[in-house]
Amino acid sequence: MSHTDNLSTHRLRMPSQRFLVPRTPRGVGRLNERIEEWLPEAGAPIEVARSLCVCIDELLANVVMHGNRETSPIDVHVICEAKRVIVELLYRAENFDPTTRPAPDLSESITSRQIGGLGIHLVRNLTDVFQYKFMNGQNHIHLEKFY
Repeated sequence: MSHTDNLSTHRLRMPSQRFLVPRTPRGVGRLNERIEEWLPEAGAPIEVARSLCVCIDELLANVVMHGNRETSPIDVHVICEAKRVIVELLYRAENFDPTTRPAPDLSESITSRQIGGLGIHLVRNLTDVFQYKFMNGQNHIHLEKFY
């Protein structure tokens, strides 16, 4: 009698957390506190947790400030894998693709520079994958950070 191992039935479960975040500055702040505490417990380096919290803070600040009076919570899913962390942000609002924003002109002085764009610039520089899609009336941002 032979024994065959069906690998598809032995999936490893990676640590993950799902959060429903109120569209308030306080809600975003509390989310970042929880992620910064949980990710190192799940195996990610603290530097990765802090970088992703900066990204989440920047992106969700835009949702809170410009979310077109939408009040539904923001769905945040964080997955900690062996050498990367994946963050999924889903929220209802007008279609807005942050990945298409032009890079800010950093050669200008801070007093003459146009307001905006630095947060998305930070997200691009702090993540390894930064993707966007709009489906079923929801904005979906996908971030990955390798370590």
